[in-house]
Amino acid sequence: MEKRWIKFYSGESFPDRDSVYDFLVSKLCETAEGQLLLKDKLYYREEIGSIQIEEQVVLPHLQYEGPWQGIIILRLKTPIKIWSEGIDSVKLVICLVISEEMEENAKKKIRSFVRKLSRRDFFQFLLQKEESIIEAYLEQGDL
Repeated sequence: MEKRWIKFYSGESFPDRDSVYDFLVSKLCETAEGQLLLKDKLYYREEIGSIQIEEQVVLPHLQYEGPWQGIIILRLKTPIKIWSEGIDSVKLVICLVISEEMEENAKKKIRSFVRKLSRRDFFQFLLQKEESIIEAYLEQGDL
């Protein structure tokens, strides 16, 4: 059975970016040392350039050679008022976790998903539809 390549969480509340990053890395790694390393990678990526891809939407991403790679989507219960300098009112976090060693099928699915991010209606879909509808859509696997 194929590992689930996308994870969707809705209704979570976080006070700030640091709490979101704590949540994300806890889904990837069990050790405190590993989580700290992953969190540093996320912050480093932000130093390189903005991760905001749309109003209210950020796309943190990192390379990780751990047991799971894919996409984690967080639809927040309440917006994070200040994510970082220049980024505010974040409602949707889409985290890409990639690896050079990923299976080709997983890479295709992620590329297909990323292409959908160029469509404004896709963001609205992720922000507004019921969780069960989004889950069913994402489970289809033919994004």
